[in-house]
Amino acid sequence: MPFKSMSGRHDLRTLDADQAAIFMTESLRPGVVTKQSADTEISFSSHYFARTDFLVSEIRTEAGWSFQPKTEFDAVMAWLTIDGQCVVRHGDEAGRASSDELLVTSARSTRDIVFETPYHGLVVAACGDAVQQELAAFLGRDVGGRLDFMTTLDARSRLGQTLVSFAGSMHAALAGGSAVAESPLGLRRFRDGFINLILMSMDSKELLRLAGAPKSASGSNLRKAETFMREHADQPIGMADVAAHVGISVRALQYTFKRLRGTTPLVVLLGYRLDGVRKELMDGGKQQIAAVAAR
Repeated sequence: MPFKSMSGRHDLRTLDADQAAIFMTESLRPGVVTKQSADTEISFSSHYFARTDFLVSEIRTEAGWSFQPKTEFDAVMAWLTIDGQCVVRHGDEAGRASSDELLVTSARSTRDIVFETPYHGLVVAACGDAVQQELAAFLGRDVGGRLDFMTTLDARSRLGQTLVSFAGSMHAALAGGSAVAESPLGLRRFRDGFINLILMSMDSKELLRLAGAPKSASGSNLRKAETFMREHADQPIGMADVAAHVGISVRALQYTFKRLRGTTPLVVLLGYRLDGVRKELMDGGKQQIAAVAAR
């Protein structure tokens, strides 16, 4: 996993590029900071929330500097600009994130990030393994190779507006100290929601490049799914986890439960969780009902 579990604020104002590189490395990855001129002052502020598999951050910075990563970073990042613009060089391509155009890119081939103007925006990232797991469930196929792409979205499109709104809600709830930050299931819902929006933004050619052979559903898959959900009902699993464990798509999983059980896998999982609540309460002790239900 590429991130450390932490939250807080980072603020920097310096003329020293080496100091800036050390500062940026603490929250990103080893890299080099280059200034436009010797008297350029680097100003950078970040209010962030990070877990091992995703992060959301609001950043503000002045113009005239760039950051060049020195190590590979397996994650998918969305640059959602509120004001200003920055340029992300990905392999042989260059993408511009602005208030009119959102930028979504895998980080492994990012060569540098250039702040040509003052910039204010939200940056959301999810680790590559989590994105690939969701992609396999979305396609119902094995995923071959690693994510390596860059795409732009019209900020005024329905998908662009949804992505910005969702990221804003994530940041407000998590970096703002909401109780959701302490809920494993809530955190998982935020992460999966972001990843699914990212998958919707990906180019069909990239999806076809990654897609392997299709998989099918069966009665044995149903039993395997039920066993997995029963044994992990006390954990923040989602339908993508169940589908990935069985080795089929989420749609195939839902169809199988509808055909053989007359219900959805989510309803079955909820039943297992309620059974766990009943058992804990029946076992007695001084546990509060609200505490058991929340867990």
